[in-house]
Amino acid sequence: MKKVIGIDLGERRIGIAMAEGDSFSGMFAFPKFTLSSWTELFDFIRDQEINVVVIGWPLEMDGSEGRATRKVDKFLEKLISDVDNDDMQIVRWDERLTSVGGEILLREAGMNSKSQRKILDQVAATQILQSYLDSFKV
Repeated sequence: MKKVIGIDLGERRIGIAMAEGDSFSGMFAFPKFTLSSWTELFDFIRDQEINVVVIGWPLEMDGSEGRATRKVDKFLEKLISDVDNDDMQIVRWDERLTSVGGEILLREAGMNSKSQRKILDQVAATQILQSYLDSFKV
C-alpha cells in the first residue's frame, strides 16, 4: 500500500493531507493536521514511511518562480537530508489559488475567518494532493 502526503508550506503553518491505497487513481485525499515546524513533519514522514510527498509549488500567477518557490526549495533540501529515504518520491505540484479555493469552500461551509485559519492550510494541502491524484484518472 502506498502512503502519499500533500503539503501546503505556509509562512507560519504547514498543512498536511494524506491518501493511502494501492493505486493513485483510486485514492482520495483527506485533511490530516496542521504543524508548526519542519521537524514535526520530518518525524511524521519517517514514522509513517511515506512513499510520495506532493508539495505545493507556489508559482507566481504568470507561471514564474519567485521568493516562495526558493523557500520550498530550501525546505526540500532539508527534507531530503533529514529524512534520508532514497525510495521516497518528491513531487512539486502547482498550488496557485489553492488557498483562495480553500477559503471559498470554508466560507460556503459557514466558517468565519478566525475558524478558517485553524484548518485552511490542511484544506489547501488536500486540494494540492487531490489535484495530483486526479491527474492519474483516465
